[in-house]
Amino acid sequence: MPAATHSDPAPLLVERDGAVATLLINDAPRNRMGLAFMDALEIEVERLAHDTGVRALVVRGAGEEHFSVGMDLKQLPQGVATMGSLESDDQHPKRDPNRASGADGLSHATPCAR
Repeated sequence: MPAATHSDPAPLLVERDGAVATLLINDAPRNRMGLAFMDALEIEVERLAHDTGVRALVVRGAGEEHFSVGMDLKQLPQGVATMGSLESDDQHPKRDPNRASGADGLSHATPCAR
């Protein structure tokens, strides 16, 4: 993940507690998912997917107000200019058909009883 400065904090923090990795959206109180966050998220999820010591992944927002208000819409035009059309299938990552997953090719969390 790129180094952050005091004026530009890291958009995503990674915490580890044994086999549990936590991804923290680091933009309190709104925890917007901007372009830098999306880039960092892609890198960290890929890295953690190959870490055999990770058994659970938690995503949470910083602060006490919001998990996330969603995409930082002010950055949407920049993202479209960088990535191309919002409707292009060429931008979707290739999924591994041999991996246990949901219909979209991604593994999904399952709630568990305490």
